[in-house]
Amino acid sequence: MAYYCKKCGNLGLIELLVAIVSITVLLPVSVWPLASHTRGGPKTKTLIWNYVDLEELRVNAKVWHDVKGIDGFIFCYVNDGGPPRWYSGPDKVAEIYKDLPRTVAALRAARVDANFVHAGVELADWFDDDLVAKFVPTFRALARIAKTSGCRGVA
Repeated sequence: MAYYCKKCGNLGLIELLVAIVSITVLLPVSVWPLASHTRGGPKTKTLIWNYVDLEELRVNAKVWHDVKGIDGFIFCYVNDGGPPRWYSGPDKVAEIYKDLPRTVAALRAARVDANFVHAGVELADWFDDDLVAKFVPTFRALARIAKTSGCRGVA
């Protein structure tokens, strides 16, 4: 069933969100077994959720890769803030991820290059037009910070 927003006139927001989830979650999960078992194929990346301070990541980036074997982070609870919820808005996203570009640069220098920003997902009332109207600006801000910081995307 398609959702039609009376305020902004958007049709198919649910279809858009389903497509985003399918591309970012289901496709990598379905391809992962092929990549990990192919002789001479790409190495499977080891990602973990980030619950540590960004400064700690910058200082210990080489340890995370060389000693702990981590190839990337999904930036979740950042500096005791976040993750931004779907309805948080661009200002909250900017506040939570303000130190992310410096952190990602330090991680990439240490070969920790499979990094993603995270949006907290929870059940929503899809018929609440005011709440749904906040989703698009929040995801737009998440996509921008992911791109400008050097992350691979939004998880």
